[in-house]
Amino acid sequence: MSHLLVDPTATLVVGGSDTQRERVESLLAGGPATEVVTVRSVDTAETRLADRDDIGCVVFLAASGGSHDATDSVAEVHATVRDYSDALPAVVVSDDPAVAAAVATREGCRYLPRSVADERLAETVADALATFDKCRRELAESSIFRTLLVESEVPLYAKDERGRHLYKSDLSDDPHSPEGVIGKTDRELEAEGVLDEARDTYADDMRVIESGEGIYDLEERSGMGDDEFWSLTTKVPWREDGEVQGLVGLSFDITRWKERERRLAAEHRRIEQFTRYLAHDLRTPLQVAYGALDAAREGDEAAFEKVEDAHERMRAIIEDLQGLSTSSANLSAAYDAVSVGIASTHLVPLVSDVWESIDAADATLSVELPDDTLVAGRADVFRPVIQTLLRNAVQHGGPGVTVRVGETDRQGFFIADDGPGFPEEVLAALRSDDLDRHEALGPGLVAVLETVEQQGWGLVAGESEGGGARVAIEDCPVVTDTLAEADPGEPVALTENVDVKDVTTPGSAAFDAGSDTWRVTAGGRDVWGDTNEFHFVYGTAEPPVRIQGQVTRLDAVDEFSKAGFAVRAGTDERAPFGYVGTTAEHGSETTWRLARDGHTDSHQFEERPDAFSRYRIEYADGVCTCYLGDGEDWRPVDQRRVDLGETAALGLLVCAHDAEKTCEATFESVSACRLDV
Repeated sequence: MSHLLVDPTATLVVGGSDTQRERVESLLAGGPATEVVTVRSVDTAETRLADRDDIGCVVFLAASGGSHDATDSVAEVHATVRDYSDALPAVVVSDDPAVAAAVATREGCRYLPRSVADERLAETVADALATFDKCRRELAESSIFRTLLVESEVPLYAKDERGRHLYKSDLSDDPHSPEGVIGKTDRELEAEGVLDEARDTYADDMRVIESGEGIYDLEERSGMGDDEFWSLTTKVPWREDGEVQGLVGLSFDITRWKERERRLAAEHRRIEQFTRYLAHDLRTPLQVAYGALDAAREGDEAAFEKVEDAHERMRAIIEDLQGLSTSSANLSAAYDAVSVGIASTHLVPLVSDVWESIDAADATLSVELPDDTLVAGRADVFRPVIQTLLRNAVQHGGPGVTVRVGETDRQGFFIADDGPGFPEEVLAALRSDDLDRHEALGPGLVAVLETVEQQGWGLVAGESEGGGARVAIEDCPVVTDTLAEADPGEPVALTENVDVKDVTTPGSAAFDAGSDTWRVTAGGRDVWGDTNEFHFVYGTAEPPVRIQGQVTRLDAVDEFSKAGFAVRAGTDERAPFGYVGTTAEHGSETTWRLARDGHTDSHQFEERPDAFSRYRIEYADGVCTCYLGDGEDWRPVDQRRVDLGETAALGLLVCAHDAEKTCEATFESVSACRLDV
């Protein structure tokens, strides 16, 4: 549309005699029109219009005499003008009543008699030129705006002076269609259950409209817990002729950004608080050591034992806090030192080892976990957490306390005792998000909280079954039982492939038997939250089932483009599933949708790029287990309970993480089968 870069100030004069064209040219040139182009016929006019971008008005000197040809020529000129632009005006000059009648039925045409005064003709052309310039820009802006709404996946909307939706982007991952919100305010949509927590957004709408001042980069939160979402919103007044008519806004989903920001803030907080925690916890044994040293100098030999005990206590505290204060940077360095890139820890031996290192006196430990229970993470991160919780249970549980360690219902483990339980102020502090909660907790528990937050886990404190204290570490991948040793049974052929949900660019799949290679092309916006768009190559079988293989290449179009292996309860976008695979820039990933009415959650391991390329997922008895492989062994890294029904769909899942582009993934040595158990 290069014509938008040129001012439409030229006029094209068509038809009439040479004398008539010269008169009009003399009248308009140097006045309302910067240039006047004259042609004899409509055919020539069409050529001139095609060659120029600056024509802003056509003046047609129509023939007179009431002939049928005269009215036809008006129609011909009008068609030619409309082929050039829907907004280009035409001024028809004639004394023929039939021409006047024909002009009246043509949009954008104005009629003037041949006897029109020069001033009137000049004013009409000047007005036509100005109107066309404004109109064509408004049409272009409207077209651009509608393109953004429909095609761009930009979360854009416009509202009127009462805050009612007039326009809304038709986003592929938005469950609320534009038709469902048009004509309604956010407050009305909240009352209908379409939006959550919309009263503040409506108040912001009215503030923008009434004040005429925009709101920029406002962070808005909706939902809570696992269903918490954040958006970054900008709203500006929409004006016409200086008067506010409503607003135009943009609201981008920044939930993942906020999660990263939270993790970074927690890490900074840990670094800032470490010195304070260390100084606080070391103060008592240090004072004991100083006092005992003075006594020893005065000849008290027994005081040396007190000095030694104080030093041992300080050494234990330093080791605990060193482990608890591991930053993300240190974690990265530690991961590089692990040969396979991701660490997992056998929980039962770790608990037993920690128990032997503390002064348990007459306390009893009961471990209610399978011996081969694994937790995803390094032992030096788990050890100080478990050590602090076990030591607190022994110290505060009273004589003969029994301490239990078991698995939670929400992916994690608990440590509980049958002692007197937490004091109310400690329990309140453990359950609070307030920054001053640390005042009610000792340095050990504060450091545990910080570690849990930094790792992305959850801590739940409450009363145990025996009436004592119970602390659960949740959302921490725990694997308690696997089918790693199960023998492969009947093979499952991958014969179907489908785009899950209507993706903008369809995917495809091809298998080369000679090289045992799958090549899968996929679109899809995301597999996370409420969005489930991807290409799936699959077969079906009755559980127990397993699929495994190697992702040898991923030609990505986004940092979160992904390729891997999934077991699903079907191909519907809302079907529950488990998945394990690779991302373009964030390492291996496990992804879960545990129920049809739930959200899709994911976890990226962020290991070094060459750590894994082989992946396995198996399903039996309502439990999915994910493995990472390095070519020599399989490492279980995540396990969830999810009901996939009597028949499971198992196969290759690829998602571009882009609404408009596709990525391509190559899989080798793919094996899908039922398991003999």
